[in-house]
Amino acid sequence: MGFLWVPLWGYRYIAMPYGWMLWGGVFVVLWVVLLAIFLSVLLARRPWRWCLYYEDPLEILKRRYARGEITREEYERMREDLMR
Repeated sequence: MGFLWVPLWGYRYIAMPYGWMLWGGVFVVLWVVLLAIFLSVLLARRPWRWCLYYEDPLEILKRRYARGEITREEYERMREDLMR
């Protein structure tokens, strides 16, 4: 706190310490940067698809074959396509 010289009016008393306002802005920017880093790390660790639950296509194919939804020939052909 202190006095501030204002042209034409002379010295005026500063009621609000401007240094604290500056630090408040710095902390807001710091929190935004930390949040951005956290979210980028969190999203980078997820599977390549942006979904909540990722299932391997080969596992889906194996289940479909086990349930009898597809024939052995279809299974082999689809598995070869997925392995490429």
